[in-house]
Amino acid sequence: MKLTVIFLHLSSLFLLVSSTDGAPAVLDIEGNEVRRGITYYVLPNNGTGGGLTASGRNATCPLYVGKASSETDPGVALIFFPLEQSSDALSEASDTNIAFSSSPLCAQSMVWKLQGGVSEGASRVYVGLDGTLGNPGVATVSNWFNVRKAEEGGYNLVFCPGVCEVCRVICGDLGLFVEDGKTWLGLRGSSFSVVFKKV
Repeated sequence: MKLTVIFLHLSSLFLLVSSTDGAPAVLDIEGNEVRRGITYYVLPNNGTGGGLTASGRNATCPLYVGKASSETDPGVALIFFPLEQSSDALSEASDTNIAFSSSPLCAQSMVWKLQGGVSEGASRVYVGLDGTLGNPGVATVSNWFNVRKAEEGGYNLVFCPGVCEVCRVICGDLGLFVEDGKTWLGLRGSSFSVVFKKV
């Protein structure tokens, strides 16, 4: 009897440790895991405004990540490519490439990339396109993002790559800022929590 109780206690302890060992999976609005290679719309958690889209800032090209102004516009579907290859599920706070699923007219990659240098004095740092898929390291550190649970519900998109041990990066949540009547995604913008809707 005593042996059975000890065995059950150890089994329970093992289950508790193994279930908290890894980071929790990012979930879509249906409660399912967000998975590698599947297309999702990224929508505002508060339901105001449209989803994320690609647009030119001053001309047609190059493209940057913006937010659709119409609440009925879901934006352009995105695909996540987590660095971790052992699972197709996207885990919270794990490095991932993010890419738009469709290719507009510009001759550039659809993979997200933090544009320009990130310095303490920079007031705005935009998320643009033309990043590199995979190949983690110094040359691609600006192409890696992660997703973290937001305090107000939903998730925050975050720039804080861990793919380069020698790189010094300034981490931060991606937020929104308005420029010439358009809303853009980047560092140092106003808070923007999101949800994921499978296409």
